[in-house]
Amino acid sequence: GKLVVNDLGGARDGSGKSTGMADHVVEEIRALGGEAVASYDSVADVAAGERIVKTAVDAFGQLDVVVNNAGILRDKMSFNMTEEEWDAVIQVHLKGHFVPARFAGAYWRQKSKDSGQPVNAKIVNTANVIASCRIFSW
Repeated sequence: GKLVVNDLGGARDGSGKSTGMADHVVEEIRALGGEAVASYDSVADVAAGERIVKTAVDAFGQLDVVVNNAGILRDKMSFNMTEEEWDAVIQVHLKGHFVPARFAGAYWRQKSKDSGQPVNAKIVNTANVIASCRIFSW
């Protein structure tokens, strides 16, 4: 397979940004003979979500699978969580799944219209406390 490894590189609590984790995973994939490129965009940002999907298409010529696995940890009960903490969780966990899926869906819809054929593509959504979104092309 061919993968776009997307990770903002924030800490478990969602703060900060780093290219280290995405780069590390890309190097592991390449060391095993796979093809991979890194993306450091936030999956919760609309323009960035479009860039992530475009990265897969530009790098590998197509997009077949999106695995949404973005998440941040706010280790609190709802009764002592601040509004800002709640908003951050919703931003990453919900919007962060919607944004890549929205642009992948638009890509697949256009591909089907252009070819006149159905597109065999998949979106896998997970819930996780560790942030990561991976986009696969085969």
